[in-house]
Amino acid sequence: MPNDIFAFTLTTKQDCFEKGDCVFSADGDTVGRVLRRLKVAVDPENVFYSYDIESTPDTYQIIESGKKQLYRVSEYNVSPCSTWYTRK
Repeated sequence: MPNDIFAFTLTTKQDCFEKGDCVFSADGDTVGRVLRRLKVAVDPENVFYSYDIESTPDTYQIIESGKKQLYRVSEYNVSPCSTWYTRK
């Protein structure tokens, strides 16, 4: 579909992005844009942040494989996005 947006979910313990921020790789390439930010608390000591990132399937595969690291995010996990985004 031409109006569909590819997105993946980035989960980390770091509070590092806001909605609308650009995400970059450690080598300066643009990874994508933050569509949604959620704070998830398992308990007071285990707080995680979940970010839905607008990107491309190719960029997602490179980040998922570990061939590129994200800039200023030391530990994270990426997974397919469970939310379907479209353009208006």
